[in-house]
Amino acid sequence: MDYANRHTCCWGPFRTRIETGTTVMALFGFGLGILSAISSYVGFHNLYAGMVYLASSLFYLSVIVAMKKKEPSLFLPYLIFEGIGLLCAAVISLTMFIFGIWSPQQAFSTKEQEMNFRSLMLFFAATVGIDVALNAWFYSIIYRTYNLLKKTTKMVPSATAAASARVPPPV
Repeated sequence: MDYANRHTCCWGPFRTRIETGTTVMALFGFGLGILSAISSYVGFHNLYAGMVYLASSLFYLSVIVAMKKKEPSLFLPYLIFEGIGLLCAAVISLTMFIFGIWSPQQAFSTKEQEMNFRSLMLFFAATVGIDVALNAWFYSIIYRTYNLLKKTTKMVPSATAAASARVPPPV
């Protein structure tokens, strides 16, 4: 990221405007969410995981629509859902890392079982950790676009703010 110009993302020959980067990442996330939903249902017959991936792709779609309509409030479903997802994934990765290091020895009958469990937990912790890092990067770019769009366009006031604005001043 070029810190001299906060409205760019990526680096080197891939440096681009943050709006373009957000659109590319949202399209990538939308497509990946659809493919993940299909593969989790078809490959594993897991309807719930497919629905979570489908919801995730719809949140990426809201980012695409927000960019098209120049409406910052449409970023919020993605920012909230992905923020919660990032926190949960980070906790899962940390938990797997801890289990990989401090697994209870009495739970295993052989040393080989214990080592297999530890290596599997550390592998999954690293995999989820890489996923968290990549999604945090996506999140930071989309969040910066949200802030930029919020500064350049006026957000539509909510109904409660509009109603409170109509309240006459006290006499």
